[in-house]
Amino acid sequence: MMYSSREKPSTLRQFTLKVGWRSAAAPTTTAANNPAQPTAPTCAVPPPTKRAAAPVLTLPPSVTPKPKAPQPNWLLSSMITAIIVIAVLAIVPRLYPTPAPSAVATITQGHGDFYRNKHPSHTAATLYQGDTLTTDKDSQVRIALHNATQLILDANTSISLNDQGIYIHNGRAYIDAAAPSTSITVTTPFAEITDIGTQYDVSITPKALHITMREGTTKITSPHGVLYASTSGGLGDAVTLDNTGHTQTQHMAKSDEYWEWTLSTIANFNLYNASAEELLQWASRITGKEIIYASQEIKQQVKLRHFSAGSLNAKDISLGLPVKFSNIGLELDEHRREFIVSDQHGD
Repeated sequence: MMYSSREKPSTLRQFTLKVGWRSAAAPTTTAANNPAQPTAPTCAVPPPTKRAAAPVLTLPPSVTPKPKAPQPNWLLSSMITAIIVIAVLAIVPRLYPTPAPSAVATITQGHGDFYRNKHPSHTAATLYQGDTLTTDKDSQVRIALHNATQLILDANTSISLNDQGIYIHNGRAYIDAAAPSTSITVTTPFAEITDIGTQYDVSITPKALHITMREGTTKITSPHGVLYASTSGGLGDAVTLDNTGHTQTQHMAKSDEYWEWTLSTIANFNLYNASAEELLQWASRITGKEIIYASQEIKQQVKLRHFSAGSLNAKDISLGLPVKFSNIGLELDEHRREFIVSDQHGD
């Protein structure tokens, strides 16, 4: 088939229209104008649509998020807290000072090793309320309470002191209260003992409490009841109270050898310018022996006669006392339960 040169550009225009290009110079060709060509579908480009806005998400009030609180600086807070605590600890003691413990006793005699609050102690040491005093084996200590009561601790004994008296944890103690006004309360794991101007011995074993009277009366209060121990006719009650409340009472002579353990910590008696009566009363108290005068005149002479010098040890009473009295013109005879004083002529 032959085409003329005039028809070729028309073919190019139709191709251009097919692919969607439109020229301003090219006329529009339709099926009516050119019935020989098939009708091409028209490609319509829709206008650009406006993009819809994203929906806003609204939460109910119950789930509305709260604003995030600022996180604390833990290191700074800890430092501030520590500074405040240190300042309070430094200021409070000055505003409210803790009262110092009161002194309640003094160690007057002792031998062997003994300890105050688990530290080695010594004679003349001051003891305070709340202190614990412990004796080692083969040691003894004598204590003077500030109310004039005397305490003697035997070996392997431990006590605590308070403003009312002592607590005996274990061991053996001798209590010498010179007068009812100087009595103390002795507490033990078994019972509480209140004395009324007495001398007595307290011994504690794992299963029982032993109280031996030498003078006066004691009130013994335990969970099982109240009982009293006393002395009469030169004999003292020896009471045993076990942990079931069972009691047993015997009797002990005031001058029995049982009491000799207390002599080791008694200070020597100073004879300088002392009267014979003072020496005799000292010997009677620590031995438990009664004083008997041959006559009222001898009793008066004992008050008037004095020593010039010297001393006497408690363990030397049996030998030394007769010699001392002989030096001032008196005679002294020692018996099991008494001292008998007369003049050297037997009157």
